Amino acid sequence: MSKYLPDFAGIFCLVIFLISITTTSDGLLRDGDSFWHIKVGTVMLEQQSLIDSDIFSHTAFGTPWTAHEWLSEIIMAGVYKLAGLEGLLCFFLLITSLAFWLLFKITEKHANQWVSFGCVSLALAFSRGHMAARPHLFTWLFMVITLSILMNGGKRLYWLPVVMVIWTNLHGGFILGLVMQGIFLLGAAMEVRLADKLSFTKILQEQKTAVLALLASILAVGINPFGYELLLFPFQVSSGVFSTLISEWKAPDLQDMWYFRFYLISLVILVSLAKSRVSWTERLCIVFFLNAALTHIRHISIMLMALTPFMARMIDIQFGKRLRSPIQYENKQLQLSAKTGPLATVIIALTLLICGSIDQRSLNFLTPENLIDVKTKHLNQLVDYLDENLPEGKMFNEYTLGGYLLYSLAPPPKVFIDGRADMYGEKILKDYNTIVVSSSNREKVLSQYDVEWVVFEKDSALVAALEESESWKSIYTNEHYAVLTKAIQTP
Repeated sequence: MSKYLPDFAGIFCLVIFLISITTTSDGLLRDGDSFWHIKVGTVMLEQQSLIDSDIFSHTAFGTPWTAHEWLSEIIMAGVYKLAGLEGLLCFFLLITSLAFWLLFKITEKHANQWVSFGCVSLALAFSRGHMAARPHLFTWLFMVITLSILMNGGKRLYWLPVVMVIWTNLHGGFILGLVMQGIFLLGAAMEVRLADKLSFTKILQEQKTAVLALLASILAVGINPFGYELLLFPFQVSSGVFSTLISEWKAPDLQDMWYFRFYLISLVILVSLAKSRVSWTERLCIVFFLNAALTHIRHISIMLMALTPFMARMIDIQFGKRLRSPIQYENKQLQLSAKTGPLATVIIALTLLICGSIDQRSLNFLTPENLIDVKTKHLNQLVDYLDENLPEGKMFNEYTLGGYLLYSLAPPPKVFIDGRADMYGEKILKDYNTIVVSSSNREKVLSQYDVEWVVFEKDSALVAALEESESWKSIYTNEHYAVLTKAIQTP
């Protein structure tokens, strides 16, 4: 009978899923990006075609747009249509649970189960700040799948191109798959070169499978509606104004993010105390992922997951003998299943989605209490007002609010901006920032875009300045938002 019971990793998967859906599900909708993803996917399903140019804004209308997350958006729209927002939260919590289950399975090959449990739990806890119902959670899962394949090596490497085809159509983070393959290939080559001093040709022969898998993966990246143009995307949103104005693309503040600072200190200590050799693959992983995390906040979760097996191995070498595994697999009488835990998690998630498709009220315990960092009722009040009293003319809106307005109003007004920063480009983002923070040039830029009304946070400096101006008047406020229109100028 014990062979049907879940192993420690399976229990971990099931527990984090159950805890997440009952305690933290509303945090997955803390910004507006989830909503424009739903809207884009819904439009593509209705039109039965991809969107290749902007149709949602008045600032970039008609601008060519590479919908690099098109498959994720269709999946999100499909799940939303089936079981609503609650069902979508359940789906992404399933994706997250499976990603960390697989990370646990990888890690426990390098350390005992208590050490693995501690390291994976730490990575999960520190990643919660970037856990949102958005396509990047697919990257979490596919990055761990790629890591698992690379660590197992051999003929399994030929599965990497298949993984890359799917990953490429889900999220721009697919570039990590190519980088990780390159790191493992280069690391293995350096190990052989330094140990055996083989020629470059001999090294290529020894790494033939890895080289072929990488070449096939590069070719696989082109299997998407936009071809190899997708390779440019990661570089379009990681420099210039994007890194300055978009919070998740900023560098981390190590004074504020004290937990990340201590993680880095711990990493340095473990490397310096290492009793066993640190491989070249591990060194390259540390350098690459550490640089990525110190450059952009959003990459901290990726670094934590990628380095967890290494951290666990180092801790196990130093302290592992003092810790006993909770389950002794050497005991022949206790043979547990590696599949039962994740399978039970998937069954529970699917059951919830089916219940939600029959009656969404059955998922009321998942109903998000907070949307876009404010109380739902205030956002609903704003939407109800705009639904009945939508001002005429072009709108200026707060950045994270754009996606929610597209999602909630039917038909939606053309927004000034939303979360598709790659499509809007640096000029529009700079102009947005000028309107928000520059008192001297604000009116000039608003006039350039023919803005007739503004919807923004009530306590912002922008709303305060416009209310003091004779050119604008407030027509609606609640505890969080204000709507202003241009005042009629009398001769």
